[in-house]
Amino acid sequence: MKLDFYKIVEQFIVNKETFKLIFQNEIKPVINPTTRQILILDSSFNPPHLGHLSVIKQGVIDIKSPGINVSTINYKSILLLFSVHNADKGIADVASYSTRLEMMKEMCDFIDEEMGLACGIGLTNASLFVDKGESICAWVNDQNIEKIFLVGYDTVVRIFDPKYYQNSVDQEMISFFTKSKICVFLRDTGNCDFELQKEYLLKLQQKWGPDKILVTHADHREMKISSSAIRRKLKSGDSSWTEDVIPAIRRLLESKYVKVDR
Repeated sequence: MKLDFYKIVEQFIVNKETFKLIFQNEIKPVINPTTRQILILDSSFNPPHLGHLSVIKQGVIDIKSPGINVSTINYKSILLLFSVHNADKGIADVASYSTRLEMMKEMCDFIDEEMGLACGIGLTNASLFVDKGESICAWVNDQNIEKIFLVGYDTVVRIFDPKYYQNSVDQEMISFFTKSKICVFLRDTGNCDFELQKEYLLKLQQKWGPDKILVTHADHREMKISSSAIRRKLKSGDSSWTEDVIPAIRRLLESKYVKVDR
């Protein structure tokens, strides 16, 4: 049965829910008896692309669990998280959200079928990571399951930016790191900023612990893909964007945005 994402988002906003899992494979749910880690990718997914998949793949490989001595990845699940709020932009239109969620479902199915991982889609009305973490932890309701946010360097800077908090950053982050972790994906762009980024993250690790702030290096080509670049190419008629998304999402984008000569 085809999901009506427009109605799902509309109802979520009306009900003022903090978090809701809106899609998962019922045969392979996000939380199951073998789940010990949930890797959370929070993004605007406008659109979802191979860069998102690359982050997930590397997270699955690089993030270990000290308490689990197994060679399988079956204890990991993936949550694609989408917020109906943005700390800087506010609320966008429901139609735009429903289109993105339709594409997210295609990515979710791909992760399930091609990577063999349980994957689901979650909606949140929170704009701040501390609030997102709180609502997801309440949903998981199991302290034995690690909740790990997969983030880039720019996101880390925003997470620790005092302008987003009424209380002190330390006060907010103490609560966050009690229940959640972050894994930062660093990309070496070849300039001096990379060393500054490593220095900044080292200070954060010294303060909060390397077990709370994990750092991994991301140098794959896919890591350079951006949603905004794909949108620009779509608008200009540059078809090279098709190399940056999975086939199912390419077909969706072509059906909605690409004019075909007949």
